[in-house]
Amino acid sequence: MNLEREAAINLRKIWQSHDERNEAEGWLAASELYKILGANSEQASYSGFLTIQAFFLADEAEKYQGKNARMEDLFYNKAKNLLVLARRSCNLEEESPTYTVQWWKAYRHKDREKVLNNLINEHKAQFSKLSEKEKEKYAKLCAKKLIVAISKGHDAKNWFITESMLEEYFKIYFEALNKAKRFK
Repeated sequence: MNLEREAAINLRKIWQSHDERNEAEGWLAASELYKILGANSEQASYSGFLTIQAFFLADEAEKYQGKNARMEDLFYNKAKNLLVLARRSCNLEEESPTYTVQWWKAYRHKDREKVLNNLINEHKAQFSKLSEKEKEKYAKLCAKKLIVAISKGHDAKNWFITESMLEEYFKIYFEALNKAKRFK
C-alpha cells in the first residue's frame, strides 16, 4: 500500500472514530498517521493520544457555541495546546495547530470562508520551508481537497468518498513536503 493511501485511511479513521466517539480507534489511527510523518512508535502513540483528545475538546467547545464565547474559546485553546504538544513531540512545526482549531471552530459555525482561509494558513505553516509562491500554491490545493473530502465525504458519512478524496489530498501534501525536503 502506498503512503498516500495509508495516510488517507488513517485520517478517515480519525474522522470516523471521532464521529462515533471511539477514542481507542481514533488514537490508533492518529498514531499511525504520525508514524507516516516520520515519528517513532513512542512519539506517535503519545501524539496520537493528544490529537484525539483535541478532537474531543473541540466537541466540548461546541457545546458553548452561541451561549458562552469565553468557554467555547477556552476549550478550543485547550485543543490547540494539545495539538502543539503532539507536533512538538514528533519534531514537527508548531504553528499550524492555531489554524487547525480555527478552522474546526469556523466549520462548526458554518463559516465557509474562514474554514478555507484557516485551512490555507494551516498548510502554509506546515510548508514553511517552501518558497512563498509554492507555499501558497500547495496550501490552496490541499485546502480545496480537504474541503471536498469534508463536504462530499465526511458530512455525508460516505467514508469511501472521504478516503478517495483524502488520498488525492495526501498526494499533494506529500509532494509539498518532499519539495521542502521535510518528508522522511
